[in-house]
Amino acid sequence: MLIELRKKSQITIPKDIVTGLGLSEGDTLDVRLVDGVILIEPVTVYRKTYVRTLERELGTPAGGPDKYAEGPKHHDDNEIVVDSNHDERK
Repeated sequence: MLIELRKKSQITIPKDIVTGLGLSEGDTLDVRLVDGVILIEPVTVYRKTYVRTLERELGTPAGGPDKYAEGPKHHDDNEIVVDSNHDERK
């Protein structure tokens, strides 16, 4: 499927893809470059306070780095990306 790059580097995601993924206006997408390919993935975003509360209640996984502590910067520093394959919405 071919799409055109518009002014201000904008693209339109074809409707069948949006519908197939169950996306709607306001959903968050992660865009990154992987081996010369543009990758766009839907992500779930939670407030840091919510994640910290869960960590206190459930404990953080031992023996590994917190994969949620680092990540792409968002317009709101109180939010972090949790899981790119999670099916819950904001």
